[in-house]
Amino acid sequence: MSKKLLAVVDEAKAGMQGYSRWSHSEKLKAMINPEMRRINEKHGLEYVEWNCCRWLFFSNNWDALPFDASDRRFNVIANPTVRQSSGYYERLYRQIANPEFIAAVRSRLEHLDISAFKPGAIPEMNEAKRKALGAMQSDLDGLIGAFRDEWPGPVAERSDLMNYLHDNNIKIPGDKTVNKLIERAGMTLSGKVGSGLNKYRFVIVRDYSLQQIEADPQGAYAKAVDARGKFKFGG
Repeated sequence: MSKKLLAVVDEAKAGMQGYSRWSHSEKLKAMINPEMRRINEKHGLEYVEWNCCRWLFFSNNWDALPFDASDRRFNVIANPTVRQSSGYYERLYRQIANPEFIAAVRSRLEHLDISAFKPGAIPEMNEAKRKALGAMQSDLDGLIGAFRDEWPGPVAERSDLMNYLHDNNIKIPGDKTVNKLIERAGMTLSGKVGSGLNKYRFVIVRDYSLQQIEADPQGAYAKAVDARGKFKFGG
């Protein structure tokens, strides 16, 4: 990766399903995000260089890369799905060996107007990206999203969500993974609040804040109990 400006990945595929794919997500971030890259060449001295590499991924799969709705790294583009004639591809591959064609492509890129390009812009949430996000959603993601949409109050205890998942007979991963999925669904998880036997851990579903919970844990608990009485458990 040293001194590379563009990395091209063909036939990209995350290779893991459901919440397990997110172990790949952290590895991918570690490759793409750092401002500086540590280079440790075999039989050479270790050194640090600026990370100027950009990535271009090609795939036939909508779930090719692991990212969520908060992603600020990837633009997703859907290429044409209508296959061209065999003659089209034959002409194209013949041109690869044509130095004049290669020179024309280089000239085109050298003179391309990119004055409107904004390197710090957040990637657009277009239809292609929404479709990719939908393809990556696991059954567990769907249930957590359903809880968010159906819960009748602004706040719930974390145990309310866990009971809902258990009632739907789904395999549940460890707490760290569940907490990540809660955050990815757009909800906020509090730490333990309260004192003595009255300690709670809340999930903010909507229209509430951690500051409100910390200022009045019993008030948040009352809202969770009220919503629990209105909510239909049992899958």
